Amino acid sequence: MKRFLPVVALAILFAGCNLKIEEWNSNKVLPLDVSVPALNKTYSMADFVSDNPRYLTIGNDTIYFAEDTTITNTYLAIDSTFNVTFSHGLPDILDTVNSVISSRIPLIQVTIRLKGEVIQPFHLECISSYYKEGVLERSDTVNVALNNTGPVDTTIIINLTDIPIGPFALNARGRGAVGVIQVDTLYVGYKMPSLIDLRGDTLVFEEIAIEIDSTIIEAAQKGLIDTLQFSMFGGNRLPVGLSFNTWVVNKEKTDSASVFEVDFNPAPVNNQGFAIAETSWSITAKLPKRVIDFLTRDTIYIHQSVIIPQMARSVVVRSVDYIRYGGYIRIVGNLDFEKLSE
Repeated sequence: MKRFLPVVALAILFAGCNLKIEEWNSNKVLPLDVSVPALNKTYSMADFVSDNPRYLTIGNDTIYFAEDTTITNTYLAIDSTFNVTFSHGLPDILDTVNSVISSRIPLIQVTIRLKGEVIQPFHLECISSYYKEGVLERSDTVNVALNNTGPVDTTIIINLTDIPIGPFALNARGRGAVGVIQVDTLYVGYKMPSLIDLRGDTLVFEEIAIEIDSTIIEAAQKGLIDTLQFSMFGGNRLPVGLSFNTWVVNKEKTDSASVFEVDFNPAPVNNQGFAIAETSWSITAKLPKRVIDFLTRDTIYIHQSVIIPQMARSVVVRSVDYIRYGGYIRIVGNLDFEKLSE
């Protein structure tokens, strides 16, 4: 599965920078104003399942729908069984190194369709189980009695509620307790409505590596950089607010400085709870002077985290919903070529 917000590792060189060049002054000093792009990403809910289209699709009112196994031309009788398991890495992380995921899915609906001919009155025990990382979380059993012989086409619905988000396995199994049936079709499918019960999650992004050009390194070493700014912009089309925290880290990872904490407002929603537009934001922060020393090495890192607040009610998330964000570092100073030549 594509991790929601996959691992980001950026090598930024001057080829991707905006460099403002002005006239030399009388002291042979060239004003320096460089904007270094740091990131530019958009991630939609559809990214969760885009690597496994055979089983998983995403619709306007359903996040995940899995069509798994069909068994045909089989006899089920006393003590005969069927066993179908479907597993997938339902995302519990967004490109993260330290996630704390508490949110849950209110409902997973397991559908079993049995079509065939009852030869002797048949009783079937159907069990549906949900496993997260190999541990049983929920299980439910339905007993089906087919007392009339002859053709049969019946659908069995099993609902599993309050499901923790994470890599999972769904298992549907059945056991013939009494009687005999010839099965033309035995279909098992899973459907997860788009409601998510948000209980407060922390999603910590992988670090973003930015490569520093040698000219900037030398200017920082010579004390020619006056100001560092970090600007970010983005948009939120999720029906929930997010907190976005950013800080910079030196190459040795022995020092860091907070850049800013910004809150995304929720996207506006209609009376069905669907997001209908994007909420945009932008922010610029001046970094502490000591961070200039971070530029004396060939790499600095940006670390970011997203916090999803706890909600009093479930929210509806759709395939078209997304978050996007971008940013750049601005380096301002003076290229004193006499000092650089020393």
